[in-house]
Parts: sequence; C-alpha cells; structure tokens
Amino acid sequence: MSTREEGTAEEEGGQADPAEEARGTAAEAPSLGGALRQLVQTAQDTAREVTDAARPHVAQAARRAGDEARRAAEAAQPHAEELSRRARDAVRAARPVAEQALRDTARYTREHEEELRRAAAAGASAAARVATPPHLRPALDAFERGLRTGDEAPAGRTPPEGSEEGGEADAAAGPPEESSERR
Repeated sequence: MSTREEGTAEEEGGQADPAEEARGTAAEAPSLGGALRQLVQTAQDTAREVTDAARPHVAQAARRAGDEARRAAEAAQPHAEELSRRARDAVRAARPVAEQALRDTARYTREHEEELRRAAAAGASAAARVATPPHLRPALDAFERGLRTGDEAPAGRTPPEGSEEGGEADAAAGPPEESSERR
C-alpha cells in the first residue's frame, strides 16, 4: 500500500476496506478476456504486417513465372508446329495405303466367304463345346448336326407338308417303333 492509502485507512478507523482493495487490484490488472483480445489483435497486426511486406515479393515472383512461361511457350511453338505438320503429312501419306488395304480386305472377304463362314462356325462350335457341361454335349452335337443337315425345323415353326421333317410323311410312317433293347 502507498502512503496515501495508508493515511486514508488510518483516518477511517485504522483498517482498510477489503472490497476497495479488490477494486483497486482489478483496475490495475487486465482481465483474462482483455488479455486474449490484446493477444489476438497483436497476432492480426503481425500477420497483416508480414503479408504487406511479402506482397511485393509475391507479385514479383508471379510476374517472373508468367514471363518464363510465356518465353517457354514462344520457344516451343516452332517445334509444336513442326510436329503438327509432320503428323498431317503422315496422315495424308497413309490414307491411300489404308484405303487400298480396306479394298483388299473387302475383295478377300468376298472371294473367301465360304471358307470364312466355315472357320467362324468351327470357332463357334469349339467355344460352345468348351462352355457346355459334359452331360449336355450330346444335345449340343445333335443340334449342330441338325444345323449342318437342315433336318431340324427352327423352334416355333412347323415343317411344310409333304416334307421329310413331318406332315404326311410322318403320318404314313405310323407311330415310332420301340427299340428291341427296351423289350
């Protein structure tokens, strides 16, 4: 306590008021919220100063990067144009060759149509054989034989009358006989 405060306390009866002392202490010391506000304000001010100080350097670096990119693009332009011209010339040169190959392929296909059909059928048959379970392969074989000989009518179509596939020929033959093995 200062001498002035001591004199005041003595005049009032020799004792100091504790509430008054607390008010004096609170007025002298900043509050926690005030200290935090001051800390945040200082941090913001420092960040602003650093940003303001760095701004010219960042702008200069951006200008230099832009200039370098522009120079690189200008230097690469003749090379890119040369590559483009070469690609265009290659396409022009390859076009007659590609067209001739297309014509040759069409001619070959017309000349060898039957061979190509047989090869495609053999490939399809082999693929079906691999994909079909072993116990269904006899049915697959019968179906393929029917396709090759033409003696099987497509599903949903009745054979024409008088043909070997059905009609009057089947009616004249009567019911099929049972094999001797079953008897």
